[in-house]
Amino acid sequence: SLTSTKPFHKKGLKNNFSDQGISIYPNPAKNSITIKSTIKRSSSIIKIYNTLGQDVFTSNLSSDRATIDISSLSTGVYIVTISDGENLMRSKFIKE
Repeated sequence: SLTSTKPFHKKGLKNNFSDQGISIYPNPAKNSITIKSTIKRSSSIIKIYNTLGQDVFTSNLSSDRATIDISSLSTGVYIVTISDGENLMRSKFIKE
């Protein structure tokens, strides 16, 4: 099981949480991942955390799809979160 030392919920976020609204492919991945989200707000933030809860990537999500270069990440399991200030979605992927 994955544990995190960093909370995923921030002050002000409602308790709307889902892993159904994110698709990540390919999974497992080597060089890049494409993330598709049902969140459509332009103010959405995407973050990638390692299994220690460390934030290894942060970016604004300006559309419902983003391609992210993960070639510099170490091999392992990563957690992706997307937040629009009201909703928080989380999923995970494996970096080969």
